Amino acid sequence: MHSQKINLAPKNILFTLIALFATVFSIIYLDNWIAGFITNFLFSHHLLRNLANNIPDLLIYIVIISTILIWAFYFYYARRDDKTQKVIFLKLSGIIIPSSYIIKSLLKIFFRGEFFRVWVAHHSTLHHNLLLHNDLSSFPSGHMTVFAAFGQVLCLYYPQFRKYTLLVLSLLGISTIVTDYHFLSDVIAGFYFGVITARIISYFILKR
Repeated sequence: MHSQKINLAPKNILFTLIALFATVFSIIYLDNWIAGFITNFLFSHHLLRNLANNIPDLLIYIVIISTILIWAFYFYYARRDDKTQKVIFLKLSGIIIPSSYIIKSLLKIFFRGEFFRVWVAHHSTLHHNLLLHNDLSSFPSGHMTVFAAFGQVLCLYYPQFRKYTLLVLSLLGISTIVTDYHFLSDVIAGFYFGVITARIISYFILKR
């Protein structure tokens, strides 16, 4: 099967503009309101609050384990035929998953958005500052960045899973918001950066 082609423009320009508008709109009008509602709800339910506080961050382990497994499957199937859809999909996934994690880490260094739990602790006005010198940043959502990047590749080669991918990403985004890990704008930005990362890497890998 021939390699799938990725068109970087013009639909990606439109996607970028929509994501930018949605992120800015969320920061200005929605983040504080949603965060306040969720915080009040969690504080009124002690058990839910404790559960939310004790959810471990397993993203780095998910990235490492999934990358190792994907490359293992890639080398296994590549011995038979290095041009099948399955092999190309595995190769792209093995590159894009760790790459998206690295990119989200760099973005968190640059975009020092206020961490949700700092906001919860101080009930302060939400701040999204560039290069704010602290060790806590929730912008963009790392989970959404990585899973959206993988989801983009999955939908590219297996479009029959598009609906399920969107459902999983929606549930992931909602879960990170209701468990007081992220603001809505973090999730929107994470989705955008994940998709764009996958599209750009796929373009250059498939171009060769």
